[in-house]
Amino acid sequence: MKTSMLKSALAAAALGLVSGSALSQGCPCAGGTLITAVAALTGQLAGRTVCGMAGTDRWQEFHSGASAAGGPLIDWKLGPGHPVDPSKQTGSWSVQGPDGSAAAVYNYGTGGTYAYAVCQEGVGRLHFCIPPARPAAVDIRRKAADPAAMTNPATRNITNVTVLAGQVSCAQSGPARPKVSNFR
Repeated sequence: MKTSMLKSALAAAALGLVSGSALSQGCPCAGGTLITAVAALTGQLAGRTVCGMAGTDRWQEFHSGASAAGGPLIDWKLGPGHPVDPSKQTGSWSVQGPDGSAAAVYNYGTGGTYAYAVCQEGVGRLHFCIPPARPAAVDIRRKAADPAAMTNPATRNITNVTVLAGQVSCAQSGPARPKVSNFR
C-alpha cells in the first residue's frame, strides 16, 4: 500500500463508545483491536489521510469519499497545486465484507488490488494486516527493496500507520504526531 473518516467515529472509538461488534477481536499482525464492522472501518478511513512508511519509502494517501463504497485514493505528493509534484489520484479504496469481517480494499489498477484487515491501537493509529483467511496480497513496491519479503506473509503487514483528518500533509503535524509505520 503505497503513495495516499469521520471525526465522530474516531472520537467514539477513543472513548470506548463503539459497540463490541465493531472492535471485537485481537489484531492478527500487531497490538490493538481488529475493526470488524463496516461502519466503524469506514469511519476510520473516509475523509482521512493515512501516513505510513516502509524503510525510506513514505506515503500519504487521502481517502476521498464518505461511505463504505469509498472513492478516489489521492497521493498527497507535495500537495494540491504544487507546480512540480502535485497531488494526484493513484487508485481507489472501499470497505468490503459483511459486519464481522470488514476489510479495507485498495485498487491501484495495474499495480494490483490489496485487501487488509484493519486494527485500531489508540487514537489515530492503525495497523493494516493481511487477513489470515484470505490469500496473501503481494505488494509490488516491496519486491524490489526486499525480494525475500514476498515469501513471508508477516512482512506484508503495515503497522503503526498514523491517520489524520482531512486531505493534509503528514509532515505538517509536527513532532507531537505519533511516529509513522514500517512493515512488520
